Amino acid sequence: MKVLVTGAAGRLGRMTCGMLKQAGYEVHAVDRITKPDVPVRIEICELDQVTCYRLLDGKDAVVHLANDPSAFSKYFHIAFTENVTVNANIFHAASEVGVKKIVFASSIQVMNGRRIGRDVDQPSCLPYLPIDSNMPANTGYNYALGKRVSEVALKHFSDITDWSAFALRFPLLLDERRRKWGAHMKGIPDPKKGLPYWARLDEAFTCLPMRDAVRLIEACLETDLPGYHCYLPGARFNQFNWSSKKLIEKFYQAVPLRKPIEALDSLVDITQITEETGWEPVEPSPYDEWMK
Repeated sequence: MKVLVTGAAGRLGRMTCGMLKQAGYEVHAVDRITKPDVPVRIEICELDQVTCYRLLDGKDAVVHLANDPSAFSKYFHIAFTENVTVNANIFHAASEVGVKKIVFASSIQVMNGRRIGRDVDQPSCLPYLPIDSNMPANTGYNYALGKRVSEVALKHFSDITDWSAFALRFPLLLDERRRKWGAHMKGIPDPKKGLPYWARLDEAFTCLPMRDAVRLIEACLETDLPGYHCYLPGARFNQFNWSSKKLIEKFYQAVPLRKPIEALDSLVDITQITEETGWEPVEPSPYDEWMK
């Protein structure tokens, strides 16, 4: 299978290129920059409309990871306009040149609202727990709004073509760079100080090892599911490595539960993803090692 990977120089992009190449895919990698540790050659380019037609011609699939990562940028033209334009260029060109499969990196921020500061006393905006792939959108930032608009655009093109399309609402992705967090995680959260800057209460403290994220991308490429699918993946462990019961009792007492608290082994339900693609997270929690 010939696959275009955009955003190939990013952390997720580099690992995606390596794992797909190892799995036997023919990978064409593109980005605005290159990095020395990318396992395939990166073509440097901008994703304007004409370039997207050229890049996608002859491809079977595209893994679209290329968006500006400035999630909380105050500049609307960066966090929304530029990202939506790039995404629309990819989707429209793919629909016209005959690409059959698209995997788009959306974000869990599409459904986590706007939390002012890190105050743990501010009630969670989550409508229910465990969170899942059917969570309603609740965009609180320009970046999240751009991701949501792009999800709608992807579904639109999927409805008028014979695509197999996937929007993956990735949570916090973990790799070796996160080792420094080990020192921060002991004895937190401290009620007097609020939540750490990286903790995401309105994302149910969901995280995912990078390798599991790439395995989901590959599972989407391998499945024959027609139409549009939106997935919210997550590891069975969370950002604090606490039990679900402990998290609910501390942070989510006012949030309705869809399962008895004793039956919850995670605050993210991936049942739909597993049933439709066969994917399950397999990486162990890195936090025990990091906190030694």
